Amino acid sequence: MRTNIFSFIVIALLSASQVFGQICWTKSNKPLSKEAQERYDYLYANPSVISIELINLDINELYTAKSMNINTNEQLVRVNKLKTNVRDNINNFDVVFADSENEVLLSVLGKDIQGNIHSPSASYSIQTLADGEYALLKVDADAMKEDVNDIIDEYEKNHTEELLSGGGILPPSPVAVTIKVIVAFTTAAANAVSNTTNYVNCRLLEMNQSLSNSSLSHITILSAYVYTTSYTAVNFTTDLNRFYGNNDGCMDDIHTKRLTYGGDVCVLMTTSTDLCGKAKAIAADENTAFCAVSPNIGCEMKYTFSHEIGHLVGCRHDTYVDNTSTPYAYGHGYVYLGSSSASSWRTMMAYDNKCTAAGYNCARINYWSYPNATYNGIAMGTTSTNNNRRVWYNRAQSVAGFAEKLLAGSVTPVLLNNRPKLSIQYRNNVLSININEITEELTLTIYDIWGNQIKTINLQHQNENIQLDNLQNGLYIATTKYNSQLFVVK
Repeated sequence: MRTNIFSFIVIALLSASQVFGQICWTKSNKPLSKEAQERYDYLYANPSVISIELINLDINELYTAKSMNINTNEQLVRVNKLKTNVRDNINNFDVVFADSENEVLLSVLGKDIQGNIHSPSASYSIQTLADGEYALLKVDADAMKEDVNDIIDEYEKNHTEELLSGGGILPPSPVAVTIKVIVAFTTAAANAVSNTTNYVNCRLLEMNQSLSNSSLSHITILSAYVYTTSYTAVNFTTDLNRFYGNNDGCMDDIHTKRLTYGGDVCVLMTTSTDLCGKAKAIAADENTAFCAVSPNIGCEMKYTFSHEIGHLVGCRHDTYVDNTSTPYAYGHGYVYLGSSSASSWRTMMAYDNKCTAAGYNCARINYWSYPNATYNGIAMGTTSTNNNRRVWYNRAQSVAGFAEKLLAGSVTPVLLNNRPKLSIQYRNNVLSININEITEELTLTIYDIWGNQIKTINLQHQNENIQLDNLQNGLYIATTKYNSQLFVVK
């Protein structure tokens, strides 16, 4: 039965100098603003939401807390903070509290707070209703449908493993890898969340934590750019094909934005109600690294954002629903059947079908299958069949180079009598622009890899050399447009 208030969960955050700690969010009896009431009603209408409690939340205490007490089903569990990641300042950070079974991931951007609480007995979501007004939701993740056919194009190409040598033994010192993601929201999807930027922050927090949980902390997923498109959703297959397609009149600007902001992977957030998510391909290349995901809270609880990107990297479902051995025979998710639903679980790419057939319900945990790691003492995979971690290890560096591949192929000069009318080159901190018989003034814009505009330069001469010594070391994108053609240089 759905209820508006539930009292069986009490959460307290403990700062370093406190024994029992200040309760940092408590039940709120304040009347909601009109904006907050509208969002409350929207969330309560979601079939995934079992109950909602209005709460007061102390952001400063959340920032300084060293541990968290979670009381579910009259059992008190203290969960220590693993990390606080400050993106810019105290108003832009995320926190992770976790132990072997419980995980709390929260992202803060100004007064917007979003995050999820996963425990063996229940799942909860913290949502911002309006400026400074918050709610704690109990969520039934199984209310949202998962479709085992969530890939449009099956694997067709003959990938060679980017890593293997000496029988597949992993090198002792992995290279740091950064994969950049561009996320587009349909207008309806943007209206479904309290803040699109912080929503993406929260999904990337979950994904990076899953990689860290699976001994892949050398891989980092970053946001390249977040924006809203006016496209109206139809269904996942149509939406994703239109997002991926070019020159079809639907969301074509993703391809320009991908070049401008350097996105390796592209994600469409859409409110199509038929699925939680869909990927364009298994083991995608730079041209097919597209997926679509629902912002529904029930889908959040299944880590759908991470799951669909996992497909693009090359990971498959568990063998109960998918025994395909390409591109990697070992690249499947893993399901563990215990003696009950509470003791059963499935890793990031696995589905609930095997559990359902046994009469259980298996929660998805924030780990990739990996035989060398355990969950509650049980190995989370097998060497020959269930090792999604190995897929990530093999493929991450290639995926992180998708944007660079696209950029390398995008700098095609406009020709006049076989001479380039416009060309851009970068060497030794100098950006050289060569202009031949172009009379109109052009503007050159330089962005960092997060899409922040760093510098704008008006090009008024035939040839210009621009010194960039004052920029910090890093990756930058320079763009200009002439005759409707975009010129990009990294």
